[in-house]
Amino acid sequence: MKREVQKGKKEFDEQFSLERENRIRERVKERIKERDNPTFINYKLIYASCAAVLLFGLIVSLSFVSPSMASVISNIPFLNELMEKEDSIGVDSIGDLLIHELREDNFKVSQGTNIDFREKTIYVGVEGTKDYYQKYEKDIIERSNSILDAHGLGAYTVEVTNPQVEKEPYDDGITEEMQKKYDDYEKRSLALSDKIMSELNEQNYHVQSADVRINDKERFIPLEIPVSETRVDEIKEIVRKVAEEKEPGEFKIKVYTFDPIREEAQVRWSPVIDTLTEGLIGKSELKVELVGFTFYSAPYTLSVDTSIDKSNPNASMLANEIEDEMNTFINSKEIKKVVNGDEYQIIVKSKDGKKIN
Repeated sequence: MKREVQKGKKEFDEQFSLERENRIRERVKERIKERDNPTFINYKLIYASCAAVLLFGLIVSLSFVSPSMASVISNIPFLNELMEKEDSIGVDSIGDLLIHELREDNFKVSQGTNIDFREKTIYVGVEGTKDYYQKYEKDIIERSNSILDAHGLGAYTVEVTNPQVEKEPYDDGITEEMQKKYDDYEKRSLALSDKIMSELNEQNYHVQSADVRINDKERFIPLEIPVSETRVDEIKEIVRKVAEEKEPGEFKIKVYTFDPIREEAQVRWSPVIDTLTEGLIGKSELKVELVGFTFYSAPYTLSVDTSIDKSNPNASMLANEIEDEMNTFINSKEIKKVVNGDEYQIIVKSKDGKKIN
């Protein structure tokens, strides 16, 4: 099942550059519309992905793990609880497992689940009517909790939602006149972005994006350029010239560099981190709060935030157990193919952010 994860931003230690964080933040913001009461996008809550994705909201569609990876997990201590039945029922995540078993019990639940990792809460949707929701909400929660407990994932709690319950229509305060203005900003921004990229491509400059933003508050052109492209000043001059011709007036131009090799590593590692996150957070005795990674360090760094008090006499033992579980998974036969020989380090932190492994 394809997984689509919206990206977002959380500062990940000092190893992550501010420019990199800003670049990702700029990409996930609305490019044009600036509103007095901005709405947040739903994001996946594991501060992983390009900029350490720790985002603002819930994770979407919990089907992360490929069938081959599911097979590996089934043979690894404690992570096997996620995939215990994958051969017979075809599940490949906590969410799939939960929904499958609820449907086996004839509950009318939606296919997907959402998880707030920070709150350790799984949201299960009900497909039935409002009356059905009110009648079976508690039963679904009780059954869900028993399923999670049976798989050693009791750290999660479950809440049930019903999309069919009527809600008050949301008034975003956008008038028809304002909407026309925003649409015009977007049209102009996209046109200038296309023109800039066309000009740069024609002259064989390597630029990944130029996401122009024109609105009431700013005129901004962020450029994504690979580290291998050294003609940055030339690129900025071309961008200024094109912008002046198409949209007279001053623009702020900022360059964000990225390393394609590290970006490729991030893509390969993402499902590995997803799986570790599901399992580690769900295991209450390990006291894991978040799992993150950065590929802009050498070696690559996997960071585990916990609620362990550093003064706890068992702190080091717990940290080592977490590290051992992660290494066992990462060094398994199939996952080693995904990791592809990348060097990495694991840092387990106490609740006050101190390294304890």
